[in-house]
Amino acid sequence: MNKPYYYVSVIAGGTMDSLYRTFDVSHKGLENAIKVAHKNSWSNPETCVMIHRENDTAETVWSLKVSNNEFTGRC
Repeated sequence: MNKPYYYVSVIAGGTMDSLYRTFDVSHKGLENAIKVAHKNSWSNPETCVMIHRENDTAETVWSLKVSNNEFTGRC
């Protein structure tokens, strides 16, 4: 897969369950990733949008908990 890209991950039992879905790094890609994550976060609040960069680092871009100021940091 070409990098960078946004992806939606699901955290289950304290570990990342899977790479749920990937999106292009663009405004539309981010909007779509947040929509998917938001829909899934009601059943699993540890769902988040991450960005995977070209240097193989990842960073949380959006999560329900971060958007509600429940905690800061990585998903």
